[in-house]
Amino acid sequence: MMLPPLLWLLGAGAVFLGTLAFWSSIQNWLADVIQRTRARLGASADTLMSALVIVDRVMVNGQRVIAATGRAIFQNEGEEPVVIEEVRPLMAEELPADVRARVEAGEPISYELSVSSMQVHHVPTYKLAVRRTD
Repeated sequence: MMLPPLLWLLGAGAVFLGTLAFWSSIQNWLADVIQRTRARLGASADTLMSALVIVDRVMVNGQRVIAATGRAIFQNEGEEPVVIEEVRPLMAEELPADVRARVEAGEPISYELSVSSMQVHHVPTYKLAVRRTD
């Protein structure tokens, strides 16, 4: 019967996903336990702390790989970007002096504001365009 091995596999997967999801809390708890039992552990406490650092690096890189894989799988290639435009009138005095001078000279002004510091290809960008309306 295949049910018991399948249950073990599902249980191990659930434990692994739970560990990935709550790794920072688990790591802090383990480091605190090792720190409190330093007197009993002796020289092996430093070895355990070093092992915890190595396991932390593996877990964090695993989280990054899973996130990157999820973005690659669930990213829609044919989807058009969402464009939201907000238009509101401003008094000329509300603009900074350099922007006001450029608008009065008739120059078009546009700025691109990125909402993320990560170097991802599909980063949402907001465009601000200042135009003179008479």
